[in-house]
Amino acid sequence: MSFSKISYAKKLFSVYIEYIQIDLANSLLNDSVCYRNIEIVIILKDIFLLLQQSKEVLKKKKEKIDKMFEILDSIIEKYNDSNKIKLEPQRIDKCDDKLFVNLLENEEFVKLLAIFSSANRIFRNFFNGIYIEKEILQKFSKRLNYQGYLFVQPLLEANNALSHLVVYIYNGSIEVENELKNIDKAKNHLYRAAIDYYKMFIRFSIEKSKNNRNNIFASFYSIREQEFLLLGKDLMKKNIEFIDPTTGNKQLEYISEAYRKLFISIKNDLDLQKNLSSQTQH
Repeated sequence: MSFSKISYAKKLFSVYIEYIQIDLANSLLNDSVCYRNIEIVIILKDIFLLLQQSKEVLKKKKEKIDKMFEILDSIIEKYNDSNKIKLEPQRIDKCDDKLFVNLLENEEFVKLLAIFSSANRIFRNFFNGIYIEKEILQKFSKRLNYQGYLFVQPLLEANNALSHLVVYIYNGSIEVENELKNIDKAKNHLYRAAIDYYKMFIRFSIEKSKNNRNNIFASFYSIREQEFLLLGKDLMKKNIEFIDPTTGNKQLEYISEAYRKLFISIKNDLDLQKNLSSQTQH
């Protein structure tokens, strides 16, 4: 792993320490306007996803990442007076690089980030006026530094994941991680976030399916049933039997993949409707 990637990771978690001091001090105060700042969470999440890219990609994105850190600093600076809890950001800089290598090269964690990143990208690309009605989209506000509609729940899950990771890093010991299992807890939060993104799209689009409607709804019901029956089990190990929304056949997949396939089937159905409508008009 390149030193550059580790240095960016240290900077990211140092910034997160500054942010979490504000959040911890203000999250239970009803009149507070500075805790759980979604703008900050989005940028932290985007930078962390970029850290999974190759050294070559990171070099190309350096200017973009530096700009994102500048935005974070300017937002957090507004709330400095709310820093009533004093953690030590410098502890992150002094942490052993092995902690970051253990995290960023953890095979299962990298796989989870890929699942989350894919769901995050799909939400950004397709939760729009083409697939979801404008009246519904109006309920989801746009933010200054984020060009798209927001769904807060998966962002809060991403924030929870980062919280577990920063505790793992902040404690500065792989042995402590074995006791607290914070990386595993972060994985579960990212998995829930990915599923939440798919659920949100499905919620506002499934009723519009027509051409493959029977298979789509049979798939939906089978996924929901299995998801309920497996409550309490490790999300990462929820390999369910569900009805494939395209073929109507039963198959085994992780819940996240089952939801992804359902999303694709609904999207393809809506695209086909649009194409048929366009052909009819011509």
